[in-house]
Amino acid sequence: MVDWRGNRHGETFTFKRVRWSTFAETDEEIATYTQFTGGSIEYGAYTALKCTGSFDYVGTPPDTVDLLRVYYSFTDDAGETAEPVALGTFFLGYDSATNTRAGDELLSQGSVTGYGTLKVLQDRLCGLPMTVPAGSDPVALAAQIVEGFGLRANYPKDTDYSLNAPHTFEAEDSYLTVCNWLLTNCSTQYQSLYVDGYGVVQIQPYEEPTAKTPRQTFADDERSIMLSEVEEESDWQTAPNVVRLYFESDTCAMWACARNLSGGPASLDVRGGREVTYYEQIDEIDGLDALKALAVTRLKDKSGGVEHVTMTHAYVPLGAGDAAAVQYRDRGWRGNVQNMRLTLEPSVPTQTQLRRFVPAALSVEVTGGVLWQVEEE
Repeated sequence: MVDWRGNRHGETFTFKRVRWSTFAETDEEIATYTQFTGGSIEYGAYTALKCTGSFDYVGTPPDTVDLLRVYYSFTDDAGETAEPVALGTFFLGYDSATNTRAGDELLSQGSVTGYGTLKVLQDRLCGLPMTVPAGSDPVALAAQIVEGFGLRANYPKDTDYSLNAPHTFEAEDSYLTVCNWLLTNCSTQYQSLYVDGYGVVQIQPYEEPTAKTPRQTFADDERSIMLSEVEEESDWQTAPNVVRLYFESDTCAMWACARNLSGGPASLDVRGGREVTYYEQIDEIDGLDALKALAVTRLKDKSGGVEHVTMTHAYVPLGAGDAAAVQYRDRGWRGNVQNMRLTLEPSVPTQTQLRRFVPAALSVEVTGGVLWQVEEE
């Protein structure tokens, strides 16, 4: 197994052209772009496209109909060569280009912006009001939309979710908005859409941050691959310590409230009962118990969103949303990757920002009730 924490030799970045119509890497002479000289890639767990990039080139401008896939590989001290890691698959759009004469030829150099494959859904608007009927399976419908626009999707094929009530999207809503609503605002509790390095759209259930096992642990020791600086940011004064949710349909209205009583810096008991409220109207939920559970989930998420740890390290296989741990001297942190920025140069310097987990012992008081309900005849 290749050693990701030792010396790296023969590092390579390969820029592959990928056919938009089939997602297959082209096998003709122009299959591999040789004009790219570097650039950067950024992953964001809370950004719309989840993955973007910027790539520098000298020579023939790259094609902007097909896609670009970037691979990274290296050989370690033992002579083991890493399987090429797909860092991302992108549609390309021009940023800037400078043209100069090189003898009798024209030399072009510039940069192009890379957009993750969710750009297809972001660019496509409904165009007319669109109603999703009650009884629809939101997971299957989201997958159908993704695949219907030419993308590939990875999703559970057998689900038994269904919408309790119809929902109408506006003409100006994008299909990315539609899919993310179906997955995150329903009782399904799935994650918003994200992509892997091959541009395949992932449709997966939501996982509590505290339940995730760290994929990577960074330690300040003799095998360290991180720079000797870790930055912390926090603003507990703005962290919500109460979440209030409201749901209304043609047949009932319900509310739920989750309160943080954990003894932590954001909690009500430490702040002397001073409430910082997060409110949300929920469009789709399966009963009061589900609304209460969602309030607790929202509270854990919002209470943990104000403390971040940022560090720089050599690239290792890790992505936005993955769990990671950091041990620096006598300090330790554990959290979800919120943002990663990779520079395409030796060792792939990577700036990673973790959003710290809420302690598993978070004490939550949850209440709720039915405001009114239409009795069945």
